Amino acid sequence: MARIIIENAEVTKVNRTGTGFRCQNVYKTRSGEEIAEKWVIWSDHPVQVGDVVNVEGLFSKKDESFQNDEGEQIKYIAFHVNKTTVTQQPKGPNNSDSSADSWLNNNALPIDEEAPF
Repeated sequence: MARIIIENAEVTKVNRTGTGFRCQNVYKTRSGEEIAEKWVIWSDHPVQVGDVVNVEGLFSKKDESFQNDEGEQIKYIAFHVNKTTVTQQPKGPNNSDSSADSWLNNNALPIDEEAPF
């Protein structure tokens, strides 16, 4: 396993037991294409859908699958982060949730100049 830091990821789903959540961070490539990295975070840190978080922990990947509406088996790789430290970013311009839009939709996306694509 490798230690990983995820910055400014938006919480997209919280599991019902409160032991984890899914989040994503979005960035632009040099060509202008938007890429979303999706993560499964294992933590009992209380978050809500729409929160923006920074996460540090141990990275692993897991092969997962599901059956779509047409009955096809879809396989994919999920990125998991365990033994995490989660910090929440302030909401809105004055640390209050003054907008129905998420933080990521109200701010420019970062461009990863180091990306190989």
